[in-house]
Amino acid sequence: MLKGTRPLQTRMKLAALFRFCVGLATIAMITALLLAFAAALVLALEQILLGPGAGGPGIRLLRAIFGTETSGVALGLAISVLVYTALAAAVLIEAWLRGRSGWRDLVAWLPWNPRRTDRRVYLLAAVALAYGFLADFALHHFAPRSGPWLEMPESPALALVLAFVAVVCAPVAEELLFRGWIYTDLRHHFGFATTLVVTSAVFALLHYESTHLYALAIFPIGLVLGTMREITGSVKPAIAFHAFNNFLAAVLAYLGF
Repeated sequence: MLKGTRPLQTRMKLAALFRFCVGLATIAMITALLLAFAAALVLALEQILLGPGAGGPGIRLLRAIFGTETSGVALGLAISVLVYTALAAAVLIEAWLRGRSGWRDLVAWLPWNPRRTDRRVYLLAAVALAYGFLADFALHHFAPRSGPWLEMPESPALALVLAFVAVVCAPVAEELLFRGWIYTDLRHHFGFATTLVVTSAVFALLHYESTHLYALAIFPIGLVLGTMREITGSVKPAIAFHAFNNFLAAVLAYLGF
């Protein structure tokens, strides 16, 4: 190795990490701005439809739609929809601001043909599904304090909204951020193993709860999603698997399993 090459590589990696952190900070800022705009819009809509009254933004509107008894659950679901939508939009906006016409490459929003996909991807998906439900079963029976990750509300309308959050909003937003933006950015400067572990660890921390066990159980799922992204070069298989996994979980939760 030529003299001075290693310090140069170190400086390049530090610069890349700095740009990576700036990108995440920008995504967070755009998300916050979009949420503030959404809250103002909801408040204005509430004033127009229901007139002046006490209550935070959206609460009276949710009570009018879902009823007083379910307004707390409805508020949580509404916030989830807004946060996930704002986050997905923020990732795409930042990708466009940085890449313009090449924004798809920055979040790996690239073509994917399920029929021509490497069989290893489907094998990984099958193993991950089996692991996920075994892990959920083990947590439910041996660590009940961690609680089920998905509980369906009694209201059919709210159950439908929760299913929408779990099957559409969460997979799209989380995969665009983790296997799209974060994975792609880190992979340009680091090896596969480093990128996979870091991305999966941060993804697991997003699912943190008081016992720490659920985050640990989620970590291997993150490894599978990252490997799918690596094999196919696209974030779309990860979104599809994430959505299908959550769909099965939502169906089982609705059926009481």
